[in-house]
Amino acid sequence: MSPNPAFFRSAFILLAVTAGQEPAKNEPRQTESVPPSATKLVELVKTSERQSDEISRAAQAVKKDKAANHVVPQLIELLNDDRPGAQANAIVALGELGPESAAAVAELTRKLESDQGSLRVFAAYSLARIGPGAKSAAPILVRLLGNSDRQLRRYAAYALANTGADKSVVPGLIQALENGDAEIKASVARCLGSLEKDAQDAMAALLAALTDKNRDVRRNAMFAVSNIGMKAADIPQVVACLNDEDAYVRAWAVHALSSLGSEARSTGPALIKCLKDSDAQVRAGAARALFEVDAYPQLAVPPLLELLKDKDKTVRRQAAYSISEMGAEASAVPALIAALQDSITDVRTYATHTLAKIGPAAQSASKTIAGLLKDDDTDLRRQAAFALAEIGFDNSDKTIEEALARALNDEDDQVRTWAEEALRRND
Repeated sequence: MSPNPAFFRSAFILLAVTAGQEPAKNEPRQTESVPPSATKLVELVKTSERQSDEISRAAQAVKKDKAANHVVPQLIELLNDDRPGAQANAIVALGELGPESAAAVAELTRKLESDQGSLRVFAAYSLARIGPGAKSAAPILVRLLGNSDRQLRRYAAYALANTGADKSVVPGLIQALENGDAEIKASVARCLGSLEKDAQDAMAALLAALTDKNRDVRRNAMFAVSNIGMKAADIPQVVACLNDEDAYVRAWAVHALSSLGSEARSTGPALIKCLKDSDAQVRAGAARALFEVDAYPQLAVPPLLELLKDKDKTVRRQAAYSISEMGAEASAVPALIAALQDSITDVRTYATHTLAKIGPAAQSASKTIAGLLKDDDTDLRRQAAFALAEIGFDNSDKTIEEALARALNDEDDQVRTWAEEALRRND
């Protein structure tokens, strides 16, 4: 999660983060004409006046025209212009182009050590906008976390949260996490999370940050703990986060416990309480986690059955999935029959699968299941035919036999096979 964008606004910088674009080649083909948008951006940058809004709009036009390859080499040259204003304009323009400015990373990294403080700040901002393609700047950015300039420290931290880093800078990141202000700690925690297992040495500092007064610090620390991979010894501190006032923290705590698998089985009761959380993401995560941690079905399945009536479709889907994996007793049949009417295909499919696992004790569901043989979803029709073979049905109800007979002509061979088997077993 990025820091509050309001913090990064200035007269010179317009924040409009873009991501996920592939770096473009820097050399235009000789036969290509230069789009007017590219010419306009370069001309704006060449002026010594700072005009960030115009540069931002011009850069967006360049991206729309897919013309970054025409301007990036020229902007790199302008980074060494004699006029500081033109240099600053070039830095910001490269940032506005985002990942397509990857070829400028080395020059922008050098600007981090400029004797002009404003250029260093702008360079950190632009490296953040380039994203993971600027990871090589991490060692210098980490060093800047100890700079006396508060604004530069914050921009360096923001850049690290977006570029990522490597294992070599973890000690510096730990120091910043323990001693920085809230904005820096939040960004550093995010960066550590992106390192995954390479940041294992930071786990103690991250666990301590879970109790920080600042919400963003706790959010990013919990994200990092989950991403890096917690150990069984960390369970008490993470379980405590299930009661955090922030839903984002609670959701990541659930995810962290889920990723620990059966080692976190003891957290089953705490996760069951999360099934009643006010946040749908937390409820859905807890529903999935109960299966992942191998919670005892006799404790977990009854409250999961209640979630099949949840107003959120993702929650219902996750509950139905976990029930289908954990299994259910015959007493669950009425709730599962109701779930066969759900508007979400996956819920109907998982409920059908669970009824098949229950077997003959779920025969009261057979007629409803037979109706699913007409569903548009192939996998659901397969599950329905299989379930009827496993559960059986009352021969006196001709509607079920008729539905199976029609299924013998289904376009899917598995549906036909199981329909035939259901009829054979019940003959």
